Amino acid sequence: MNLDDVALFVQVVEQGSFTKAAELSGLPKSTVSRRIRDLEQSLRARLLERTTRHLLLTEVGEAFLLRARAILAAVEATELEVAGAQQTFEGELTLYAPDFLMEWCSPQIARFFDSYPELSLRVHDIGQTSSTLADKRFDLLLTLGALRDSSFIAHPMAKLQFDLYATPEYLQQHPLPEHPQILGQGHALAIMELASLDLCWPLAKIPLFQRPRFCTQSPYLLRSLVLQHKVIGYLPVAMAGDLVTQGKLVPLYNRAARTAEQLYGVYHSRRFVPEKVKLLMEDIRAGLPGRLQQLEAE
Repeated sequence: MNLDDVALFVQVVEQGSFTKAAELSGLPKSTVSRRIRDLEQSLRARLLERTTRHLLLTEVGEAFLLRARAILAAVEATELEVAGAQQTFEGELTLYAPDFLMEWCSPQIARFFDSYPELSLRVHDIGQTSSTLADKRFDLLLTLGALRDSSFIAHPMAKLQFDLYATPEYLQQHPLPEHPQILGQGHALAIMELASLDLCWPLAKIPLFQRPRFCTQSPYLLRSLVLQHKVIGYLPVAMAGDLVTQGKLVPLYNRAARTAEQLYGVYHSRRFVPEKVKLLMEDIRAGLPGRLQQLEAE
């Protein structure tokens, strides 16, 4: 049963003729007549008795008219409700992000929810791989590095800088070679696992032919290993700046190894994105670069 045909049937009854219903709907009279016949065929019941001057509802037609009006009213109410929900700032937002990104975005998120007290937020921690995202429902995903799944819509939010760090104690025991491309000889290397960062990463466009000894999705674990004098770590600069100031970490090779990874805000589709999702993403995009610059200052 076609809902448009149901609406056309109600219009025919209310107008009292196929001709008037055709004029009102902008359809040829023959099309209106055919669609009512199609509706009757789908219901396997005759709804109208047609005479040369009048249209008469059958007993089944009278009962169907009551149901049809109720159905159309319910559909209209649902459309208004859904359209309103797209524009309102209430209900729930589901956000997926690595915990360290949530920490950096927390000032923007706090201000956003101060502005819209009717909103609630569900936050789920997720690693840096996107392979498990296809079956998850989320309004917004914050991720670091390029996504492998091209079905998602990704918007650039900010750049996150990475650099090579070690402790002074580590460097006393393991002097650095003059050239970074031979760094792997005699040194334990550790990196973050990113979809866009190969295990043999580029150092200022100079390939490093060494498989890292440690690879983790957690920058906190990576930083901890570095601070225990176990490895040279490729760390987010935002997590190392204060430690450099305190003399606990040393950036290597005069920042020649520094690169930047893109942070993205991701959602499922371009079509019909709720306003609350758009505004949250814009608030994060407006505030996050400044927050990272503050953390990265050395």
